[in-house]
Amino acid sequence: MRRLYQKLENIKKENAIHQILNETSSSFQNFKEILKQNLYKTTELNMNEKSKIIKIIQNEKFAKENKVKLTNILSKLSIEELISLLGEDFKQYSQSYVKNRYYFNKFKKIIIFDFLDKKIIEQEKEDSDIVKYIKSEEKDSFLSNNEQTYIVPRKWFLIKNSVLRQIREILRDRNITVKEINIITGSDFSKISKGRAMKEESFFKLNNLVGKDTLLKLFNQDFIPHNVNIGNDKYVALAKDEISAEFMAIMLGDGHLDKDGSSSSIALNITDDPDYVKYVKNEIIDKLFKNNSFFVEDFNCKQSPKRFVLVSKKKSVHYAIYELGKSVRKTGLIPGNKVKNQVSVPDWIYYDRNENKILIVSSLRGLFDTDGSISVNMKRNTLNLAFSNSSLPLCEDFIHMCSILGIRTGDVIKCHKESGNTEYKVFISSKSQIQEFLNKIEPRKIKEQGRRIFLGCKLILFSLNRDIKESVEHKIKVWKRKNNIKKFEYTKKNAELLKFWCENEFLRNKIKSIFEYSFRGKITDEMIDKAISKALEYRYTIYNIELAKFYVDLYKKLGNLSRIREYLRDIGTYVIPDKETIKNYINQYLEEEKAIDSINFLKRYKITNITLYEGINRIKSFPKKLRNVICGVLYDKLLNFSTNVKNSLIIEYLKAYFINNEILLLNWLLDDNKNLNFSQALISYFIDLIFLIKEILKQHAINRHVNIQSLSRIKEMPFKYSVIREILNYLISAKNLK
Repeated sequence: MRRLYQKLENIKKENAIHQILNETSSSFQNFKEILKQNLYKTTELNMNEKSKIIKIIQNEKFAKENKVKLTNILSKLSIEELISLLGEDFKQYSQSYVKNRYYFNKFKKIIIFDFLDKKIIEQEKEDSDIVKYIKSEEKDSFLSNNEQTYIVPRKWFLIKNSVLRQIREILRDRNITVKEINIITGSDFSKISKGRAMKEESFFKLNNLVGKDTLLKLFNQDFIPHNVNIGNDKYVALAKDEISAEFMAIMLGDGHLDKDGSSSSIALNITDDPDYVKYVKNEIIDKLFKNNSFFVEDFNCKQSPKRFVLVSKKKSVHYAIYELGKSVRKTGLIPGNKVKNQVSVPDWIYYDRNENKILIVSSLRGLFDTDGSISVNMKRNTLNLAFSNSSLPLCEDFIHMCSILGIRTGDVIKCHKESGNTEYKVFISSKSQIQEFLNKIEPRKIKEQGRRIFLGCKLILFSLNRDIKESVEHKIKVWKRKNNIKKFEYTKKNAELLKFWCENEFLRNKIKSIFEYSFRGKITDEMIDKAISKALEYRYTIYNIELAKFYVDLYKKLGNLSRIREYLRDIGTYVIPDKETIKNYINQYLEEEKAIDSINFLKRYKITNITLYEGINRIKSFPKKLRNVICGVLYDKLLNFSTNVKNSLIIEYLKAYFINNEILLLNWLLDDNKNLNFSQALISYFIDLIFLIKEILKQHAINRHVNIQSLSRIKEMPFKYSVIREILNYLISAKNLK
């Protein structure tokens, strides 16, 4: 029965395709047949010209490059012969173009050229209709007629006055008047010259009137330089790159396009995912859309206190997103209800042709960060990853894109929500595949500190005795019953609550250590990182030489194992290895490379900590090795320039020096976004060093030698006698200062 049913379906499909072919042949195919039949009736063309036309129209596809050849031949014919040869279609088209025989003869080539253009477009549309039908048979037909109706906005073309003047001069040289331009283009040239926009069809007619060769000579391109407006805003097409791929995935997850084209929006959770909200706003939206295209929507905070909605009311933005979301394979992202539309990943991402599959990676990151989840499997003390969405095609695309990257997932599981709606889920449960996904995709979801605390506390509970675990679980049950909530899921508030319960229970049970860390009443970041690392078996993975080399390079630049962990956390590493793991990797790498032994290596590159005074943004201690480097740079700079140079310019020079010479520790600490307190304190410290070096150079210029005591007595001097002596000794030995 199944085979018989399949045969019937195939017969239906073939019949439908034949029907489409028969219907479409009435336009383009008929045109070619009419041209072929009438060709030998004309007396105004010679046999050679007729054979050329036959060769052109015999091709299955009406190639664009043959359009010029055909236009040149046909333009020799009179209006009567052209109508006789090309049929009624051409007669109607030419009459819509010009009413007057004089104008027809003058613009004959342009009219024929545009007519053939129209036929090529018809052919492409027919081919597209067939492809779309076949593709639509390969996917589920989820769309309701109601959700498919989206009126594409009209594009308005704006041309600068300077460009219009050049065009006018060229056409005047060809004896084409403004009136004739208006007739040909169907627009008012004088109004366009005053800044009025023109319709798309008028623009292309003007483009054809000027001619491709002329445009290439004038503007080095085959179209008139222009801007496109949609509504009152300039339209800029979005590039199909990794940022756009991630943005498109975010739109598929948490975004919405109004069906009437009036607005585009993304709804995020500012309370529980503050870092992600900042990332989407600064790193995605602001980079794709300039001039504050999106704004934060005002709403009732009491009803939705966590809600953070980025909205754009610009039709140009809406259309740019719509263009980016187009798909032939499936629905893509179209305006309206995403569930009814059963949205999918656009083709340009799905068929990623980049060797590193960066579009797929970025898309998976956006999908997981919006509709993904991370949970703890309390039975196995591991993490589970899941992707959930109400669109089946989107879940299928998620599985396909994971498989392209070599990541194995489970099948799509159909679930029913309490609301009665259907939801589809895809799980990644294998530890090796979870690691693979997190390593390749680097989702920001697992980097959110509140979520790490929530996951880490649950994993720590599993590692302790059963009584402690049951006591905390009892507190969770009481809380759920009291708040009438079925699940104790991640929120920032729940993470803080779970941490509080765990800390109290650990104190009551006199827990002295968690993993290798001493417990003193607080669960630290190190404990959280260790719990997540152990759950992913990070410590027991096969030795990776690339990772080991990375740790060696980091130690050379940061000079401290604890500082490496802080740096990895700041750059968004999803699992932070403990100090012992980093040390073991460094030891093994140095041993295999037969380099310096690890004890001497750790000693040679060690950099003491930079510390601040408590409650004050001032440097308390600074590594002598780094201070000497900075003083040497400042001495060379101020020696070659006036000591009156502004401090701000010297600070900028220092920052550039740190970047160019890869002084990672200072680059990292000077990053305002990550280390605001350190950044401000370091700037103040550098200004103090600049003051000292300036005073040293002033004394040396006057007396040809420097006196430490006189320097230490300067009222504004920020350094003690001992520090000044150390700096002077370095400058004497390194810079030959007397």
